[in-house]
Amino acid sequence: MHAALLTLYRSLARHRLYAILNIGGLALGVAVFLVLFLFVRFETGYDRVLPGWERVWKVERSIQFPGNPRFQIPSSPELLAQLRAAFPGLVGVRMTPYDTATVLTGQSSATARLALVDPGYFRIFPSPVLEGDIASTLARPDGIVVTRMVAETYFGRASALGRTLTVARDGKPAVYRIGAVIANLPANTTYVSDLFAAMPARPAADEQSAGYGVTTFLSLPDAASADRITTFIRRHPDPGFNADSIKFLTEDITPLADLHLADRRSRTVVTVLGTVGAVALLLAMLNYVNLATARAGMRAREIAMRKVLGATRGMLVVQLLGEALVAVTLSALVGLTLAEIALPFVNAIGGTGLMLVYWGARSILPALAALVVLVTLLAGFYPAFVISRFQPAAVLAAAQTPGATASGPASARRWSCSSSRSRPV
Repeated sequence: MHAALLTLYRSLARHRLYAILNIGGLALGVAVFLVLFLFVRFETGYDRVLPGWERVWKVERSIQFPGNPRFQIPSSPELLAQLRAAFPGLVGVRMTPYDTATVLTGQSSATARLALVDPGYFRIFPSPVLEGDIASTLARPDGIVVTRMVAETYFGRASALGRTLTVARDGKPAVYRIGAVIANLPANTTYVSDLFAAMPARPAADEQSAGYGVTTFLSLPDAASADRITTFIRRHPDPGFNADSIKFLTEDITPLADLHLADRRSRTVVTVLGTVGAVALLLAMLNYVNLATARAGMRAREIAMRKVLGATRGMLVVQLLGEALVAVTLSALVGLTLAEIALPFVNAIGGTGLMLVYWGARSILPALAALVVLVTLLAGFYPAFVISRFQPAAVLAAAQTPGATASGPASARRWSCSSSRSRPV
């Protein structure tokens, strides 16, 4: 490896343009691949960051009248009680989201996301508790749970427990007392909020007409349970719909993890961008192979001398693969740096929360190491195989001929053939 490092350093120092094109091109391909890999993992990992996500299902209800597009409507506020009566022990919660609630502080105000939830909401959607107690907070009508971001925004580093916030929804302010602070929710979560307060037994009529309504979630052990729940819902339609409207209503339950990419266009975008990342890396690898192979003739004399001094073809392949490993590792590190620089701009443009994690379960290092090994084998083996085939006698003979070049076996063979034809009989 020491010889490979020394040889590679001398080669790159002597041929700087080659180094920029080869290592820089591969680094750019790695950077594009990493950014798009993170994007695809972010999009396909929606809601899978939540503990127990595979057991969470959402009750979905939509309606489509003739000649009109289908649109989603809230579930019935009484649905969960009906399901619990029919299926004893069923775990479920309801939520009413307000994306444009207003937090009033003195003479100023700020928009925040508020969710009215059942007391057991955080049993289905668990989140690390930093301060306080969620259960006792949501048991009070004036209790509120806030994220760490909200607590730090309004109260700095001081404890937020017991402090009050005035929150207005639909222009109606209410004073809440903070009873718990939770960690910030992951960006790739479908149902995110900054504030959580207790849901009343039944939403007010004006809230239902405003389109907020209720979203119902169920915790089910398997798909068979989901099928039984679906059958029950379809056999017991909402009495709030008349006979003429009920035939246009569709009710179903969907796994939480399937919600984000349910739209075909969204899936297409993710697939296309993932393909672009893979193609960018492949083109960078092909560029590396082409440049390394084209430069093979410049190393013909070096390889010939190594063979004369006793190096076997296997030893040369190992050395050349070692050089490729070093070059690819350097390219990967440069590509990692470029990806780090690009991520803030990508997040600002796409509204995502992409980030490179180096330690833990979502560390990028194992994937990067596997990528380095794969690219080394795919992009380095062919040039190493070509260069190690050079024959010492032919290369050195070609180098001694006036006007000849030691550019590899082909030129050596041409010199050998012309010499044999001019030899006297």
